Amino acid sequence: MVGAVMDYVPEVAGLLGVVFVVWRMLTYYEKRNADAHAELGRRIDAVAADMGKRIDVVAADVGVVAGDVKYMRGVLDTLLASLKE
Repeated sequence: MVGAVMDYVPEVAGLLGVVFVVWRMLTYYEKRNADAHAELGRRIDAVAADMGKRIDVVAADVGVVAGDVKYMRGVLDTLLASLKE
């Protein structure tokens, strides 16, 4: 009986070795993937913050332009009203 079991030791050891190597590879790639996702999240947050600032600046510029357009429209309306009189 012991002799029959001992015949399978090399195969079992080889199989366990393969399982161990595959487990180590999966562990490595899972960690690498988690690190990459964390880095991607940090980059997305940085871009979102930067774009938020840029959008605020553009919105302020558009507000100034819109204010200028309203002012010029008022000037034009006043000028047209004075010409009609």
